[in-house]
Parts: sequence; C-alpha cells; structure tokens
Amino acid sequence: MEESKPKSNEIDMILEEVDKRVNITFDKPTPEMTKHLESLYVKAQINGKTLAKVFVDGGASFSIMPLTMFRKIESFTGGATAALGVLVAKITIGPKTMYLAFFIVDAKPTYSVLLGRDWIHASQFLPSTLHHFGRKIR
Repeated sequence: MEESKPKSNEIDMILEEVDKRVNITFDKPTPEMTKHLESLYVKAQINGKTLAKVFVDGGASFSIMPLTMFRKIESFTGGATAALGVLVAKITIGPKTMYLAFFIVDAKPTYSVLLGRDWIHASQFLPSTLHHFGRKIR
C-alpha cells in the first residue's frame, strides 16, 4: 500500500494554521547581525542567587551546572562527561519562574550554567543567536 503525501497546497494550509497559532515576530536581521558567531547568554536567578552568563544551548538535551557553581549556590568540552548528581532548583528568567533539574558535572566552562532544550521547551522560550535574544511563545 502506497502512503499518500500531502500536496503542496495542503502543506501551505497547514503552515498558515501554524502561523495563526504561533504568533512570533523577529525583526529582519541587519547585515551587522549576520556577521557575529556569539552564543546566546541570559541573566538568571537560581535558588535566589543571581547569575550572569547563563548559556542557552539548543544543542544540549539537558541543563547542566558545573560543580563549582553548585558549591557556590547551596564537560562542556563536547565529549562525554559523567554527571555527579542532579539538583532540582528554582530558576527565574524575566517574569518566568520554574523548577528545573540540573545535571551536576565536574567541568570548567566559560559560563555559569548551561540551559538546554529541557529548559527551552518547558519555558516556551524561542532563542535566536542571530538576534541575540529570545522570544516567549504566546
């Protein structure tokens, strides 16, 4: 039995419906915006402690906290790193507060914590490294 594929006008109708439900607007990027390769960082409060340089990484499945940061609030090397444990912490970014599980690893990254897709999806945050900020999905 042959599977039927949607026709292009059906796909257009589906995309129109998605556009109606998800109202997200980014400004058209300027030429200067397309010339940087910087990562996206946000400021956050974790268990009441304010942290700068919180890295938002859409390529990471889970949120990670280095052991040194974990000790302050009581490998991001691209290779495999064993987690020492898990901390469920209260995190606030802007007006949004939630609880998030951080995997604790013994590493020396250049940022305080890493927010992965688990946080991106739970907070409904749409990050844009091109625009260097994110939007809340409405």
